[in-house]
Amino acid sequence: MLPRKRRSPCSTVTPSIVLVLLGMLLWLPLALAQGRGGVLRLGMTAADIPYTGGQPDQGGEGYRFIGYQLYDALINWDLSQGDRLPQLVPGLAESWEATQDDPTRWIFHLRRGVKFHDGTDFNADAVIWNMDRIRTKEAPQFDPKQAAVVAVRVPLLKSWHKIDDYTVAFTTIRPTSFVPYQLCYVLFSSPTQWEKMGTRWKSGWDRHGVAMAVGWGRHGGAMGAQRGRDGAQR
Repeated sequence: MLPRKRRSPCSTVTPSIVLVLLGMLLWLPLALAQGRGGVLRLGMTAADIPYTGGQPDQGGEGYRFIGYQLYDALINWDLSQGDRLPQLVPGLAESWEATQDDPTRWIFHLRRGVKFHDGTDFNADAVIWNMDRIRTKEAPQFDPKQAAVVAVRVPLLKSWHKIDDYTVAFTTIRPTSFVPYQLCYVLFSSPTQWEKMGTRWKSGWDRHGVAMAVGWGRHGGAMGAQRGRDGAQR
């Protein structure tokens, strides 16, 4: 009987090395492409393009795809990372606290130097104006559509008033620790832009018109989006 020929170690190692190298070659372009920009397509469970005039509709998807992309709240979710559940972080307010003598009264200290997309200042007057837009039916800027969207998210807020240009007080119907978790859903837009748009804002024209947004440090100051009449992002 002829002796069995021994298989060279190279005959088994070489194919493995080839497979590893081939995998690296296929993975490298994908890794490099992550830093080159491009188009990222995401699907969402929404019936329509979310409302762009302030508080978005379409539920949580509206906030995820329009609200938090265009606007800021007094308190934001930390969406700068994806390794853990986001925590609340300062947004248009630098800090806030419940007063010791009255647990139903919360003081918010606003961030200075913030401007809306139209160049106007963000301050306490803008906070009061936006709160009245969603909660005060007698206010000329009251928007029933946005009020309906956000009312269920801020049920404990009773009143609000300006202390000075960069300090605002909120009062709740009872002592609660959930105020930060409610105000993170109230997004702020420019009162000046609303006045400029006039009745077209309420008529729904702004869905294909101009959405004025506000931003701060993450974007170096102001941020905003402009939509043409054809609905295209500019």
